Amino acid sequence: MQNLGIKGYVDRYNDYAKAGNAAFEDVCDSIESNHKIVFDMKGIDAVSTVFLNAFFGQLIDKYGIDRIKSSFKFSGLLKSQFDRIRKYFVDYAALLEEKCVK
Repeated sequence: MQNLGIKGYVDRYNDYAKAGNAAFEDVCDSIESNHKIVFDMKGIDAVSTVFLNAFFGQLIDKYGIDRIKSSFKFSGLLKSQFDRIRKYFVDYAALLEEKCVK
């Protein structure tokens, strides 16, 4: 199981897009090996859409939404953060469904 401390990425890069891209690169091997990843938000007040797009958006595009959902466990999230991430997945799934219909 890989622990992914988001605060470390945000602090290191001081840029949500770069932090999301770096985290994306760091978890691909774990996903391909079917290992669980703990997405740890301890020390982070809010999760930005820029980070979510750079991280989860790329992962969903590469591996599919169901595989990403099953690959992650969440830790240290506030209810508002959990709700935001859940909404991101719901919205992304709707977007993917819309693309398939067209």
